[in-house]
Formats: sequence, C-alpha cells, structure tokens
Amino acid sequence: MVDRFRMTDRATVNTSLDTLFIDDFGGSAINPLNWDVIDGGLPAIVANTKVAALADLPAAKVSQAKIGSGITGITDAVASSALTVNMGTIVGAERWYLSRDTFLGKEDILVVLSKSQALAANSIFVGLIEVDAATGIPLLNPNFAADGNGSMEFTNRGGVEFGLTATNTAFQAEAIGDGSPNKAAGGIGNAAVAWTTAQECLIEIDSRDITTQTSAVDTVSAKGSQGSRVSTQCPNDKKLYKLVMRFRNVTAPGSATTVTVQRALVVNNFEQRVQISTGEGDQLASKGIPVILVGANGSGSVLGTIYTLWGTAYGSGVTNYHKAIAAATTNPTSVRNAAAVVTGGQIFNASASVKYFKLYNKASAPTVGTDVPIETWGIPAGGFLPVAELIGTAGLRLTTGLAYAITGAAADSDTTALAAGDVIVNLHYNT
Repeated sequence: MVDRFRMTDRATVNTSLDTLFIDDFGGSAINPLNWDVIDGGLPAIVANTKVAALADLPAAKVSQAKIGSGITGITDAVASSALTVNMGTIVGAERWYLSRDTFLGKEDILVVLSKSQALAANSIFVGLIEVDAATGIPLLNPNFAADGNGSMEFTNRGGVEFGLTATNTAFQAEAIGDGSPNKAAGGIGNAAVAWTTAQECLIEIDSRDITTQTSAVDTVSAKGSQGSRVSTQCPNDKKLYKLVMRFRNVTAPGSATTVTVQRALVVNNFEQRVQISTGEGDQLASKGIPVILVGANGSGSVLGTIYTLWGTAYGSGVTNYHKAIAAATTNPTSVRNAAAVVTGGQIFNASASVKYFKLYNKASAPTVGTDVPIETWGIPAGGFLPVAELIGTAGLRLTTGLAYAITGAAADSDTTALAAGDVIVNLHYNT
C-alpha cells in the first residue's frame, strides 16, 4: 500500500499559483479521492489498529481517546456543483469532511459557502488540523479544557468558525497551538451580507497570525473590511495538517440548518504572499514601500486624488482656482505673488487663429515682450489645452510666483494683443 501521507509518495501537479487542493463538488456524491467523510467524529484509537472511518490508512502508531461525540445524524447531498450539509436537530451530532491531501500549516484556504440560518447551537469550522505524520490521522489535544464546543479538540488547528452565533453575518478566526489548554479567537468579523447569501471567505493561515475576510461571489467588489484576525495559538508550521470542514451541534438546535459549500481551495501561500515585515503597521517614512500607479490623471480618477495630495507636499494642499476672459490686450496677469504649483485646468481659444499662453515664474504681472516666459503653449484655433496633460501628475512648481500673458504670436518678444473674448483661462493651482 502506498503511504499517501508522505509528501514524496504522492504525485502532484501544481499550477503556477501552486494550488494544492481544489474541489468544486461536481457529480452527485462526495469525491472519495478528495475527502474522507467521518460521521460522528473520530473514535478512540488503539495502537497498531486501523480506523474504520479511515480504512485505507496505515494502522495507527499511537493510542488516543476519541475526538468527537460519536453521535450521527447530520446528512449531506451533492448536486449542482455544491455540497449541501443538513445539520438536523440532534444534540451532539457531528460530521467531518477531512481532506486526503496533507499540508504544511502555512496555506491560504478559499471556501465559498452559505447557510440557511444562524443558530448558536451549530458549529461550522473550516481550517487546518494537525495529523500524525506517519498515518495522517488527526491528533487529539489531551490538554484542552472543555468550552462551549466540547473538550475533544485537535493538537494544532487554525481556521474560521462560521457558527456558534445567532448573528447572521458573523464569523471568527480561531486557533489552538501545540496542545494549548484553551482556544484563541479573534474579534468578530462581519460579512457584508447575511450568510444566507453565498460568499467567498479567504482564510490566510500563518504561524504568526490567521486572518480572514469575505467578499461577494462572482463580483469585482472589494473584500469586506470587517474581517477577523487572531495572532496567538497559531498552528505550528513545522507540523503536518489536513483541511477539515467540521459540522457539529453543540446544543439542541431549534430547527435544522443547511450549509451549502460550493468550493474548497487550498493554495500555497509561499507562492501567493509577498510580505514586507518592516512595513507592517509602521508609520516611519524610512519603512515606506514604493508603489507604481498606472491610470489616467485628472479630476475623479485615482491619480487625480493623488495629484491633489501631492500638492500638499508643496503647501497647504488646498486647490485654488483662477478664471479670466481675455481683454483686448496681451493680458499680463499675476495669479499669485509667491510659490505655487500649477495642477490643472483648461485654456480655450474661441478665435479663428492660434493664440499663445505664456507662463512666467514671477511674483508680479509680466512685462510682455521683455520678460522671458518659462513655457509657451500654443492654443489651437477653436480648441483648448488640457493643462494637466501638459504638466504631468506631479504638477508644475513655480518657486517665485505664478503669472501669465496671452499673445498673438509665439516669440518671447511678441506683444500682439488679443481681441476681447478670444481666450478663456481656467487654472488650478496649489499654494
């Protein structure tokens, strides 16, 4: 018999994202190549004997008491690409779905599920549990003190509890580490909608913490902001683990809850996660992480927002506005007599010939024809200039002042006046 719990004995084919396990519950029954279904939990084990529920595994090397109530009564069905578990109303009934693959305790789990109602009597746990490296049999925690979910617990486990609450949006990250006598639980997470609607739940398991967030299925909406995290008692990633979906009635349910699981996926988070530890929660500038942003600039865009924030570095960060309609002159104008950052705007030419907008780094109105502009922009006849596109997302910084003139020709020395109303100027700037 092949010992399929030894990683080297099991041939695997991994994708570029290193998917370790996946089940979308096709067909009409649980796939026995993916799961061992254990009704009533794991019975007591005597050394050198096999476990009936895990008949094709090697005989156990160690003895241990049961992990579970031994009570049956939870049923399931597979149809329409989903596993539906009917938890029934029997006190103490439990049912496990234990993966036949083993993992290393540092994985990401994605589960898509919904439940018909929220009852504090129901426990629905999805996560990783420690197994014996030689046989793949789940290991009992002999030190665990009884809590509301019983005293029969696993030596190491980490994941998410979707039950034990009457709040229909709640979930909670949980962990038990290295035979701890108690369970560590994170703050209550709240899904965006009730669990009567199927949702994705991403469970990120690490020896430092377990975090989980939810999001709607088949949408591009962001994950829910109210996730759950636990950072104590996290699983020892030097041990071996299996994925478990454990359903248990810890007290008498008033009615039967059905839980529908559409997908279970385990991904190697060494491949998925790049984490810069020195940037975790720090506000020190020296630990900043550089980011390249791609997108259009201008009002209403992502870069348009950063555009305004960038201006803050040069002054108050308040966007100022200047508007003018050309007079029948060269329109020498002082917009600001101190440093400024031009950030955007639009210049429109209503005439039938090209006009020239001349920008000066000067604290007073320019002497047109004598002062030399820092930039000259041609305004097409009947057209306009999008200022933001000319100066870029960083803006154009003027160290002395913001001033301009408008002439009929391009030369720095030109003093050709406009006709009244030829040009309309709208400038945005930061101080």
